[in-house]
Formats: sequence, structure tokens, C-alpha cells
Amino acid sequence: MFGYLLLFVIAVVSAVAVYASRASGGSAAWRYTFLYRWSWLRARWGQWRAAGSVPHRIASALAASSPTTPLPPPAELIAWAESFLGTEGKLRHVEVSGDGLGGGFMGAMFKLLLTWDEDSADNVDNIDRPRSLVVKTLTPVFARRLSSILLGNAREAYFYRNFASNLATLGSATERQEVRSVVPRVYHADGSWATGDFVVVMEDLSTTGARLGSHVLGNQCWGPVKGGFPAELQTESVGLQMIEQVFAAMADVHAAFWRDESLLGHSWLKAAEWLQGRERARWELAMDGMRSKWLGIKRTIEQGKTGVKWSDEVVRAMDDSLAATSWETYQRSFDVTKPTTPFTLCHGDFHAANILWVPGRERTADDGEGDGARIGSKVYMVDWPEVGIACPFTELAQFMISNASPELRRKHERRLFADYHARLVAKGVCGRTFPLEACWERYQRGGIERWLQMLTLMTLFGLPDACVGWFHDQVAAFVHDHHADASAGLKGRSIPLMSAYALVNL
Repeated sequence: MFGYLLLFVIAVVSAVAVYASRASGGSAAWRYTFLYRWSWLRARWGQWRAAGSVPHRIASALAASSPTTPLPPPAELIAWAESFLGTEGKLRHVEVSGDGLGGGFMGAMFKLLLTWDEDSADNVDNIDRPRSLVVKTLTPVFARRLSSILLGNAREAYFYRNFASNLATLGSATERQEVRSVVPRVYHADGSWATGDFVVVMEDLSTTGARLGSHVLGNQCWGPVKGGFPAELQTESVGLQMIEQVFAAMADVHAAFWRDESLLGHSWLKAAEWLQGRERARWELAMDGMRSKWLGIKRTIEQGKTGVKWSDEVVRAMDDSLAATSWETYQRSFDVTKPTTPFTLCHGDFHAANILWVPGRERTADDGEGDGARIGSKVYMVDWPEVGIACPFTELAQFMISNASPELRRKHERRLFADYHARLVAKGVCGRTFPLEACWERYQRGGIERWLQMLTLMTLFGLPDACVGWFHDQVAAFVHDHHADASAGLKGRSIPLMSAYALVNL
């Protein structure tokens, strides 16, 4: 029933789009909106029909691929968990616990608390038996499901299934281990592009003492950390240490997939189709949506109805970027056929709230034997629904704008980026083809174009003015330092939008 309803809604919207297009003289915005919604409708209809009758396909997609309800019925929980843990007959009880876990823009998160048969507690057969697992899945709300379909949020499950758990095709064993080590262990991942469903079951890193990276960097505008936070972990030196480790870990990931053309064969990766000149309508739709959102914000600014004091430099930068943006410019500026274009596998939403950091500590008897008296700190990257093919340097700029104070960023960002670049070169990226200064310019451009869009979206998400104001000031400082100031390297140069967010209000 859901599938028919969804098809009906989009068909009605498409019909309205056609009528409005004719009434408005067929403007580009309406044409691309209609083209994308029509192509999306046809693609989804074909997917549903390919597996048999439409009702059967809808039912199987909702029930099997990734369930609408987050978990199977209680009576089936044990069998479901053992199916991906490989522990048949050894799991006694499974309890679902919220345990203060948040979710995200699309997802809900909770824990599975596992009780094992005491007779097998000695684990003589060497089967991993965790005491808890974390589950991430789609929030079963119509608006979230529709947004998940349009944004392709099932790609997070595809990423864990195709890259994080199966890296045998990469280079050396050392490289494979480095990439694998930056993501949690995933026991199960499944998703459906057609229905927007996804479910990921991963290790519970809270048992390792992991801390949210954004908490280490002061929790930005979100207030005191619930339950308190060790003061010794919120110092500038500790925050800087974590950023250094995050940048080094991301250099390992970027280098492992550097200009890997096989990535383009994974159509579910964000931008994979765009970078091959396909799905123009969807890209245009995202940019048209950004333009209309920004025009609405500008009206509130001009009318004095906003609770945030907007910087003239930010407003001017967004106006200029939108004016410089086009499909043709995007294709020229990020032509992956050119050997000097830097592309790789990118997280896509790289900020410290998507980082879990395990601080270093003294080794104890429970840790067993090992080198040295201390266990080093460790970085994990989570929340991958925006994973795709992109400019790697944009990720680092997004991270710094999102989480580092302007003072810390100004003091350290150039050195941090140079260290990251040096690690790329040490991992095999050609420093002559990708010299530091050219990469640094893309870092500056990427941070501005991505965060101008993110600030636009955040303004419309209903966040408190204090939070929007905090992020506005972060963006304003970056724009001033790298674009507006007389000494800025990008002074007077246009920065077209490159990132794209096909977030559509139907």
C-alpha cells in the first residue's frame, strides 16, 4: 500500500510541475524539477516491477530488505542476531535499549544487550560474543522515508557492506588494515534504494571508552555535555591532538582510494553518476532548490525578520557562488578524466560529531600483553550516508569550520593541512601532480562552497537562533580569512557550488 501511495504522490507532483512549467513559460527550474521527479518515478517503478508483481515487491522490500519496524518481533530477535553473529544456539536473550543514543537526520539508534549461554561463556570455539551491539536504522516516519529515498541514505549500508567489510581488492595488507581500522566492526548491513530502508548493526564502541569528537572540541553551540565530560579532555592541546589524528586517519583512507576509477562503477556512491555526465536533472534540481532556499533566507534578512546578524561577506559570497554555478562549470571544474583532478572515496559529512575518539591510557592487566606501558588513542569514523566520490580536501575544511574555533583554526590549519598532504605523498600520491599549494586552494574553495550550502540548510531546519548564529560566525570567519580579506588567496575569485544536496520539499 505504501508503494502505491508514494507513486501516487509523486505522480500528482509531477503533473503539477508540468502544468506550472507551461504556465511559467517552461523555466529551467521547473523543467529540471519535473525531469528529475519523472526519471525518479520511472526508475523506482522499474525496480519494483523487476522482482515480480508490484504488491509482492513492495511487501518484500518493506519486510525483508530492511524492515519498516526497526527489529523483528521479540520472539525472532535471538534468531535474527545469531544469523549474522554466527553463534547458533549460544545466545540466550536479547534486550533492546535506547541508552541515551541519538539518531540523526534520518536514522534511529539503539542498543542490543546480549546475554550468552553460560555453558559457552569460555568461548572455546573462538566465536566473537559481544555483550552489546549498536543498531542504526530508518525512523519509520513517512517524511523521513521519503527524504531517505531522495537522498539515497541506503548508501551507508552499501558502504559498510562493500568497502568497510570487504577490502581485499585494495593494495597492501598494511593499507587494508589502516582503512579497516577507522570504522567500527560491522556485523550486518542491508538497505533498499527503492524504499529508503536501511539497517546497520555494529560494535558498541562505548565499551572502549570512546568519546564523541565534538565533545572533545567543546560541543560547539550545543551546551554542556549531558552527564558531564572530563575537563582534562577538553583542553586545546587534547583537541589539537585529536584533530591531528583525525587528519592522519583520513589521509590513509583518501590515499587508499586515490583516483580509483573503479569507484565510478558504484552508481550508489554520491556523485558517481554526475562525475560521468549523467543525472544532470538531479544535480540541477539540487542547485535550483538551493537557490530558492537562499532567496527565501535573503528576504527574511532584508526584512529584518531573522534572529541572526548575517555578515555582508557571507551574503555576498553566497550570491556570487550561485551566480557562478552551472552544470557546465561543475563538469569543467571537476573533470575526473584529467590526471590533475583529485578525487577519492570521501565520507561526505565529515565533522567531529561523526568521529568517535578513544583517548590513550595506561595499559592494565586486562589488556594482555603488548608493546609499551600505554595504549595509544584511536579514531573511528561513523555515519556514512553521504559517502561518495569527491574532492578530499573539502572534507578537511568542512571539519575545521564545523568544530574548530576560528582562533585554533587560524593558528594550526595550514600546518595540519601540510601534514595531511605529506602523509598522502608518503602513501603514494604524486606530490608533483598534486602540489601542496594547488591542494590548499581546493581546500579553501571546498570549505566555502560546502558550508555556504550547509548554513543555508541549517537555517531552515528550525534550529535555535543561537546555534545558527554560532555556525554562521564559523563560516563568516572562514570566508573572511580565505576569500574576502584583502590578503586572502581567493580574493575576488568566484567559487561555484560543487557539493549538491537533492533535498526536495514535495
